[in-house]
Amino acid sequence: MDLELSVADVRRLAVAAQGLNGRRHRDPLRLLRGLSAVQIDTISVIARSHELVAFSRLGPVSRTDLARAWWGRGKTFEYWAHAARVAAFYPRAPTASRTTNVQVGSARPSATM
Repeated sequence: MDLELSVADVRRLAVAAQGLNGRRHRDPLRLLRGLSAVQIDTISVIARSHELVAFSRLGPVSRTDLARAWWGRGKTFEYWAHAARVAAFYPRAPTASRTTNVQVGSARPSATM
């Protein structure tokens, strides 16, 4: 299947994929699953970095609710790559049975995803 997207469409998709398109829900675990992982930084000036990520996407959320959702229900785990991160456990997604060719703008070649 071929799909042509404008640069503006790709920009909207990227912003929406990061949860920054203004459509808010109130579920920190759903947010974490959508982002896959959030970096943990214990040094803070205003708030810890993972709290700022949640606030920017969910709106006002209490530290207690965030801690309960991300660490209190056994549905997440912390891991170390080059920095500490919290990630959600979720079922493995089925593999795609076909590829989609996406073309951005008119001057760019198709990219197989």
